[in-house]
Amino acid sequence: MFVKTEGQNLVKVPGLIDGRDFKIADLKNCNVFIMVNIAQLNVDRCENCNFFIAPIASSIFIRDCHNMKLTIATAQFRCRDLYDS
Repeated sequence: MFVKTEGQNLVKVPGLIDGRDFKIADLKNCNVFIMVNIAQLNVDRCENCNFFIAPIASSIFIRDCHNMKLTIATAQFRCRDLYDS
């Protein structure tokens, strides 16, 4: 989980979370690199972040986020209250 972080490069590499669900919440001005296959990703309340995400097996849920740049591959993309992204 990446939670409550500001101005950081956050990286997950192979072997740490392969095939599991992952959660990201309350990030500001961060670059997020998830270089492993994950089952599902939840992203909540993030602002001014860049996401580079390896393939997601099922879905990504993005809620209450602003000014995001997303590079992802997923079976299903769901969002609510996603602005200027």
